[in-house]
Amino acid sequence: NKALEFTFAEQPKWGTIGRKFTDFVTSMPGATLVVPFPRFLLNSLKFQFEYSPLGPLKLLSSSERAAFSAGNMEVMSRAILGTAMFGAAYQIRNSEYAGEKWYELNVGGKTIDMRPYNPFVSYLFVADLVKKSKEGYLYKLTSKDIAMGIFSSNLRAGTGLYALDKI
Repeated sequence: NKALEFTFAEQPKWGTIGRKFTDFVTSMPGATLVVPFPRFLLNSLKFQFEYSPLGPLKLLSSSERAAFSAGNMEVMSRAILGTAMFGAAYQIRNSEYAGEKWYELNVGGKTIDMRPYNPFVSYLFVADLVKKSKEGYLYKLTSKDIAMGIFSSNLRAGTGLYALDKI
């Protein structure tokens, strides 16, 4: 179970919206061409929530509060780590290392595509959103950029992005 959780392959719990989504995608002919790994998608979104400044919202659950009161610091440690990763991404997007696109870094005269480096690339996307919003350039984001930022590596470069462009 730990291996499935660590690799974002864990099946969502029975009866949840996530489970219904994965069942729908895997049962719908052709849907896996667009969303080839629905469990990965859901688990990566869960990861992004837990490892963000929004992570402490899990403490609204009575079972999470009870675990926290008993000394389980998992919720807070994940939130702090995710907040630090967002802070680092924001510093990068506002530095000389920021590439032209939200997922690019310029290091030593070379442009590095950070999309393969999940989950950090998601923090770069959110940092770029914040930066563009502050500077008044949020309208310059394309639907392709938004999809890549939200779904990260879950969309196949060819089929998934082609379908998104057509929609």
